[in-house]
Amino acid sequence: MNPSTDSSYCVTHPLEPAQGTCPRCGSFTCDRCAEPGANGLCPACRARLGDDGAPFPLARTTWSMGALWSHCWARFTADWLMLSVAVLIVAGCSGACSLVGQIGQLGVRLAAHQGAAAIAASMVVLVGVQVVLGIVQGLFQLGLILVVLDAVRGKRVDLARIFQAFAQWRRYTVLMLIVGVAALLIIGALAVVGIAAATLLPHATGALIALFTAEGAVALVLAFWAMPCAFATFELAYNPEAKPTRVLSNCFAIVRDNRWNALGVFFVAGLAACVGLLACCVGIIPGAALAQVIIAGLFLSLRNGCALPTD
Repeated sequence: MNPSTDSSYCVTHPLEPAQGTCPRCGSFTCDRCAEPGANGLCPACRARLGDDGAPFPLARTTWSMGALWSHCWARFTADWLMLSVAVLIVAGCSGACSLVGQIGQLGVRLAAHQGAAAIAASMVVLVGVQVVLGIVQGLFQLGLILVVLDAVRGKRVDLARIFQAFAQWRRYTVLMLIVGVAALLIIGALAVVGIAAATLLPHATGALIALFTAEGAVALVLAFWAMPCAFATFELAYNPEAKPTRVLSNCFAIVRDNRWNALGVFFVAGLAACVGLLACCVGIIPGAALAQVIIAGLFLSLRNGCALPTD
């Protein structure tokens, strides 16, 4: 445990002076918290991780693709049926949300015959519904990540965790708003530059090709730089008390110096999902579950041993 100041007191035992901090959440801990096998974790984190508080076996300084695959495959084969059911539930609920959105679009088409005011009102309602449905679909995905993280850490797979994620709707909404606005600003800036160039230089074909090629390269570089955002929902699931801005900063710290490694693992996870798709679609659900397990294993490996600041 990390040393603390004399004026600090334990969060779990407020009358006891703090002797360190929990390496997972940063809460102050005391000597009473240091139970055998606790690994420096506070009682709350031990309860969240499992009864024994056993740490994840891989760490950012020691993991390898072989070790990651071995661990994730073992955890997947132990719970593949329940993980597949979890993926099926989330896919079904997301499909239902998409169906509701399509019904809303049909309503807009019908309103087209009722005049401009009706069209405007229906469009506003449709946009609101689409935003809500997008958040709901994202929360189902967050719930799936909760299930997968439990499985990868050796805990019992509990399908009820899918719906427990809805308690995080406020933080999730703000998190996605930050990511979405940032992405729209970048895409909008690139689009404005491209449109302006095409307007001002309509006959300069060579210059336009060079400009659009450069914009494509910039977009790829920015996507590579923003890769840590792919772990945003994993970090929120792992650390639900964190503020959205802290979630994002943690993601960048977790992936620091490991972007190429993470890209390689994402590619392997994509292959696992594609194998299920190619198997006459029979294995698409287990393949998607395995892909989630691999990414969750990577997230835990990179997070384990990463010195993260606390709020």
